[in-house]
Parts: sequence; structure tokens; C-alpha cells
Amino acid sequence: MLRDAYKQSMIHRLHLVNWKSHAKTEIRFSKGTNVIVGINGAGKSSILEAILFALYGELPGGATYEKVLRRGTTRDARGVVELEMDVGGKHIVITREFSRKGQTRARIRGDVKTLTEKPSQVTEEVIKLLGMDRKTFEKAVYGRQGEIAALLNDRSERKRLINRILGIEKLQVLQTAINSAITRLRRIAGSADLGTMERDLENARQRLKEVSAELEGTQRLLAEWKSRERELDTAIARTREELQELEKSLAEARSARQELARLKGMEKNLEERALELRREGITPKRPEDVEKLRGKLKELERRAKQIDELLTLEKRLLELANKRVEKPDAESARKSVEELEGQLQRVREELAEKRRALQETEKRIRELEAEAAELDRRIRTLTGVEQRIKELEKRVEELGSVEEIEKALRELSEEISAAETEIKQESTFVSALRSASQCPVCGSALDDERRRELLEEHTKRMAKLRERVEELRRKVAELKRRQAESKGIQEELRRLSAKIGILEELRRRREEIRAKLSEGAAMREKLRRTIAELEARARELSEQLREKRAALEQLEKQLREYEEVEKARRELASIEERLRILGERPDLEDIRRQITLAEKGVELSRIEERLAQIRQKIEELESRAQNVEELENKVQTTRDALSKLVAERRALEAKILTEERRVKNLEELKATLERRIEELERRIAEITDAAERKAILENVAKIVSAAAEQVKESRLAAINTILNTVWATLYPRKDITELRIVPEKNDYRIYAKTANGETVDVDSLSGGERFDVALALRIAVAAAWGRSMGLLVLDEPTHNLDEEATDALAEVLRHLPGDSFEQIIIITHNEALKKAATGKIIVVERDKERGRPSIVREVPVTAE
Repeated sequence: MLRDAYKQSMIHRLHLVNWKSHAKTEIRFSKGTNVIVGINGAGKSSILEAILFALYGELPGGATYEKVLRRGTTRDARGVVELEMDVGGKHIVITREFSRKGQTRARIRGDVKTLTEKPSQVTEEVIKLLGMDRKTFEKAVYGRQGEIAALLNDRSERKRLINRILGIEKLQVLQTAINSAITRLRRIAGSADLGTMERDLENARQRLKEVSAELEGTQRLLAEWKSRERELDTAIARTREELQELEKSLAEARSARQELARLKGMEKNLEERALELRREGITPKRPEDVEKLRGKLKELERRAKQIDELLTLEKRLLELANKRVEKPDAESARKSVEELEGQLQRVREELAEKRRALQETEKRIRELEAEAAELDRRIRTLTGVEQRIKELEKRVEELGSVEEIEKALRELSEEISAAETEIKQESTFVSALRSASQCPVCGSALDDERRRELLEEHTKRMAKLRERVEELRRKVAELKRRQAESKGIQEELRRLSAKIGILEELRRRREEIRAKLSEGAAMREKLRRTIAELEARARELSEQLREKRAALEQLEKQLREYEEVEKARRELASIEERLRILGERPDLEDIRRQITLAEKGVELSRIEERLAQIRQKIEELESRAQNVEELENKVQTTRDALSKLVAERRALEAKILTEERRVKNLEELKATLERRIEELERRIAEITDAAERKAILENVAKIVSAAAEQVKESRLAAINTILNTVWATLYPRKDITELRIVPEKNDYRIYAKTANGETVDVDSLSGGERFDVALALRIAVAAAWGRSMGLLVLDEPTHNLDEEATDALAEVLRHLPGDSFEQIIIITHNEALKKAATGKIIVVERDKERGRPSIVREVPVTAE
């Protein structure tokens, strides 16, 4: 049995939340053939897409997470796809969660290590368990709508898949890689003359020896010169230090000579000043004697100042005390001012209160006026609503009601569907007619002329049907436009009708506001009159208060003058007593003369001290200033010696620079030769190694090529056996007895053997026959895939099949699970394929017009 080569694998359950048209769907599969049936757009194919997403974490082609998340969900909605299945004896559950931005979580649990939160690791684990990636799964297990025939028509894909089934794809890849390597090695081996390169290598090695010897000699000479250079640097540094010391000593001697001359001049000047002071009779004094005299002078000056100030104050007080001033009565005037201030304050407070009341009244009037203006605007707007309602009702009558339009749309959709069905039937008939020798309908013989007539007749009929479909679609578009406009008008009518009842309420409210505005205007005028009266009273009181305050200020001034006279009379007696105590004013000039003589005595003392210091310094400098000429001679001699050393070093430095450039050039030449030698050695080794490896790979290529041919021949025979086993059950007629895949050059051709023994290429068969061949090839491919899941998935497999072929396909799919497959899953809109079910029949329904989610239900499987 073919199933012996399979892993025991089967899908048990698929759970979907917010996946495309499925809000919350739970599907349970069973062993055998499971048929999922429903009309187009019901959500059938999205079930298989969900299985692929659960296994490999990839969305269907061109889709995004925004598109696969069910329409109508909230922005933060989440989707879930969960698949439960057996693979190779292991029970696993794969769960993938996603949002509009991408996968948010993935995990696989069961009889495997659990991986969470990392979708890529879950996918890697699934590929390891299934033994195939998504691309292989789709080609070997999953037949999409329209792809079954493509397997037959797409030769490149057919060749790649058959090579992989035969197990020679990797051998061919290996052989291609070996041939590529041989070509590359041949190019390397023939890229240069080996003998010439070996001679170049020997010449380079000899030249390197010569350069190395020359470099060594130059470096020795350079080292000797640098040693002498260091000796000269040491001698120059030592000589410069000696010169600096001598120059420093010479500078100090010259400075001492100049200082000596300056000090002698100062000595002479000081002696003359001292003689002058002694002639005036000045004797030496101490600084503290001067300070005592100055303190005494300061005390006498303070006493003289106090006496002068008291005499001046006494004179002023005598003048003030002699005035005749009576004490005024200011208290009664002060009370009169306070009474007026109280009256003015009360008037101002009442005035502020009335102004606040006026502001509030004016604010309320403005609010009422704004509300009245808004009401007027709304009333004017609503006044036109009745006319608008009449216009809209008239437009609804012209367009027709929404229900009438929906009914017409349903009728047109049914008519379009019927026309499209006729087009498909005509297309199938025309395709079959192009290569048929008998009429596909009546079975009568066809000559070329009759075939052309039938083709022309049915082609014209298809064109008329297509024109009719286009016309109907234009009508549908117009009806949909009218439907949308009618719905919009009815919505507007509902909205406008609600506004009519508001109009009277607005008018009543407007009259109330007008009455309140009239009352507010009267109140405003009353407040304005009251405010004007209060402002006049406040001005009158302010004027009276100003006059009273002026009179009060004059009385207070007189009172202060009276108080000052009384105070002066009291202070006059005190001043006279203080003057008696202080006594006579002291004589300051005598003490000042004493201070002048004392200061000159201090000056004489300082001159004598300074003369003693200068004479001591002169004795010290006279010995240091005597050897200036001797130091000048030593400095000149040392400078001459330093110049000779510097000149010798400069000459040596020029020689060293020349030799260093020569060393650098020789080192660069040596490095260039070493790189050249290394490159030549590498190239020689590479060419030698490439030649040896090329010979080895050429032998390996012959072995791989022979192995690939042997494997292809033996395994292709087994594939053809599987193909014809499937064909015998699938094909209902007996005119084609056998199919065979034959390798030709770099391709595979499929031939059919007819009942009369003729062998023909399947490309010459009719459309229906070619589809049967492609379906048999699809089943054989899945059956021959040694690492397959034991699972076959077909999406709309009855495309282009007539009723008889459909019944035959149902029979094949009904019996395949017991022979070749553990489980088959079929997606179809064709109710006839329900007969293929041995496991479950799952019906998918959806009210697409109302945007409802898909509904899934099971129906009983009928045994035949």
C-alpha cells in the first residue's frame, strides 16, 4: 500500500477568532475525506489560508494583518488561529495571535518542547516536524484553485518538483556546484605561465638579498653618526649651561656697579638734608612723640568745635524764644475733616455698588441679545426645513424606495450570475471543441468546416453574453448609486423631521427673551440716573473736604511753630550750662607748631638710619663691581666654543638626513620585494592547488552524474506506477489507458497511451482530459513525496470538469484515504463533491450583503 511510506498525520481541529470573515469559528476534521462546501465569498478558502498561517506564520499572498483581521472590529481587536493535529505520532497544538500591526504571540505545545512569544521559533519547530517548508507543502500537499492545471502547464515547476520527488534535485544542485567549481579552478590554473612566475620569484629573492645587504651597511653608518650627534648634543648643552652661568655673573657685576653709583648719590643728598635740619636746631625725635602731640591736637579741635556749635545754637534759640506765638485750636478742624471723609466714603461705596449692578445688568442684556440673535439664526434656518423636506420627498419618489432598489439589485445579480454561468459553459465547450474530433455534446464526428462554424457560433454567443453582463453591471452600478442617494435622503428626512418640532419652542423662547430685554433696559436707565446723582454728590463732598484739609494744614503748621518756641525756651538753659562747663575756646596754633618741629625731628632720625644702611650696602657692592672685565672675556671665549660645536652638529645632521632617506627608500624597496615574493609564492601555490583540485572534481562530477541518472531511472518507474494506479480510478472513460512521465534532455514530458495503442503527448488532449491528467499528477506527487504528511488539500478541484468527470473525481477522493492518504480536505462550491466525503461535510454560509460573519455547520455524511 502507498500509505506505508507516510507519517501518521491528521488535522483534528481549527479554531478561528476574527480571521477574515470568521468572527468565532470552530471546525473539527476527521479521518478520511472532509468536504468544505459553500458559495463564493462565504469564507471557505480562508479556512485553508488559516491552516497555512498556523503552520508557517505567513499571510496569504498580498495580504496584510490589517486585511486579515475581520472587518468591523475595534482598533485594538486581536485575532487568533489555533490548529490541533497529529504529526508522525506526535500530538501538537499551534496557536498564533495577531493584531493589525502583526503577530503578537505564538506557541506550540503538546508532545514537543513548548516555545512561546517567538513566532519564528514556532515556525522552525513546525518545519522540523513536517519535514517540509511552506513552499514545498503548497506544491506537494496543497492544490489551490486554478493551480492543478498549472502543474501540468508550468514545465519549469513540474521539472523542479519531479526532480525533488526523485531525490536528484540535490544531486543536480551538487553537480552544478561542482561544474562551477571546475570552471573556476580551470580559470585559476590557466591564468598565468607557471615557469615565468618561478623565474620571477628567483630574481626577486636575489634582488632582496642585495637590498638587504646594502640596507644593513647604511644602517651601521647611520648608527655611528647618530652616536656622534648625541655626543655633540651633550657638549652643546654643557657649554650653554656654562655660558648661561657666566652671563648671569656678568649681569650681576654690571648691575652692582650701577647700584653703587646710585647709592653714593643718595648718600650725598641725605647728608645735605641732615646738615640743613641740624642748622635749624632740630634734634632727633621718635615717631610716638609726634603721635602724642597729634592726639592732643585732635582732642582740642573736638572741644573747640563743640563750643562753636553750642554758641551758634544759643544764638538761634535766643531768636526763637523771643517770638510771641499763641497756641491754635486744630482739634475741631480735624474732627470736621474726618466727618466729611466718612460721608464721602459712604457715597463712594454706594456708587461702586450701583456701578457693579449696572455692569451685571449690561452683561445680562448682552447675554440675552446674543441668545436672541442665536434664536433668530436658528429660526431662520428651520424656516427653510419644511421646503427642504418637500424637495427631498419629491426626490425619493423619483429615485424609488430603498426596498424597491434592493429588489431590483437582487434580480440583476441573479441575471448576472446566470449569464456568467453560461459564459463558463460556453468557454468550456469552446476549449473542448478546439482539439476534439467529435462534438462534445452529441458525440457526432466533426470536420474542420463544422468545427469552425461551431466555434464562430459559440464565440459570438460568448461575446453577446459578455456584453449583456457589462450592461447589467452598469445597471447595477446605477442602482447602487440611486440606492446610496436614497438612503442618504431618507436619513436626512429623519433628521429634518426632528427639527420641525423645535421651531415653535424657539419662537416662544425668543418672545420671553425680548420681554426680559425690555425689563433690563429700564433697569439700566434707572441705575445710570442714580449713578449720575451719586457722582455729583461725591464731587461736592470732595470739594468741601479739600477746603477743610487746607485750613487744617494751616492750623497744624501754626501748632508746630508754637511747639518749637516752647522747646527752644527749655533747651536754652541747658546750652548755657554746657558752655560754662567747657570754658574758654583753646589756642590750636601753638600745638600745631610743636607737631611740625617733632615731625622734622622724626625725619632727621630716619635720615640717619637710612645713611647707615646705604654705607653698609656700598661696602658690599664695591667688591662685586671690580671683576666685570674679567667676566666679559670668559663669556666671549665660551660663545666662540659653542658656535664651533653647533656648526659641527648642523653638518652632521644634514648627513644623517640624507642617510635616513636612503634607509627609508631601501626599506620600502625591501618591503615591496617581500610582498612580491609572497604574492608569487601564493599565486604559484594557488595555481598548483587549483590544477590538482580540478582533476579531483572532474572525477567526482562523473560519479555524481552517473548516480543521478541511476536514481532517476529507478525512481521514475515507481512514480509512473503510482500515477497509473491513480489514473485507473480517476479517469471514467477507457479511451486513455495509461500515463507515463518520460525524461527528455533537461525536461520531463508526460505521454498518454490510448485504447488503440497510440502514444500521444498530453498537450494534445482536450481541456477536460488535461485537467484529469493534472489532477492525477497532483495526487501522485503527494503520494510519492516520501516525507509527506499523508495529507492532500484541494481548493476548487472541479474547475473545468463536466458532470461525469466530477463524479469520477468524487469516487477517487472517496477511496483515496483508505489507500494513499490519512486525510483529504476539499474546498468546493460544487454540491456534487459532497459524495466524496467519508469523514465530514462542513457547510460555510455568509450573508455578505449585510456584512455578517461566516457561519460553519456540519451536515451528515450519506453512505452510498
